[in-house]
Amino acid sequence: MGVKMLFLMTMLLMVESSSAQDSSAICKPYYMPGDTLPLNEIRFSPSHHGKVENCTSYPLEEIFVILTSYPSMNIEISNHTDFRGSANKNRELTLSRAKRLKKYLVDKGIDPERISTVGCGEDDLIYEEEYCIQFYRADKSEYERLLQKNRRTVIVVTAI
Repeated sequence: MGVKMLFLMTMLLMVESSSAQDSSAICKPYYMPGDTLPLNEIRFSPSHHGKVENCTSYPLEEIFVILTSYPSMNIEISNHTDFRGSANKNRELTLSRAKRLKKYLVDKGIDPERISTVGCGEDDLIYEEEYCIQFYRADKSEYERLLQKNRRTVIVVTAI
């Protein structure tokens, strides 16, 4: 199921549950600890700590709606980077980005105790440096696309 469809279904369920006599009859998507929440890409500029490129809040609005629908749900926001830069700087950068996303949700009213943050740095790359580097001279756009895939945010349910 697409993220947009899940978002729309969740919004519809919230509207229905606010007007329903018996809200226990409403079916919601079911989440378990360890599930990854659906998240459209959040792009970060590779050179700015915690600066969200494309300052759209839509992907985080989806997460906000889910957290509002599940008041006992806790999540972990982990952020990853590519292999450029030192390992320590990349870990600091990704922690800064994860904290910025947490701040957005907290500013909207989510209890900060429900959200943990992890900066993974360049651990757990999708595309290793050896693979990416072959595109550096041959196809710069492919090289940058692969690096962007490594720079990602993952949100996992830690408690329900």
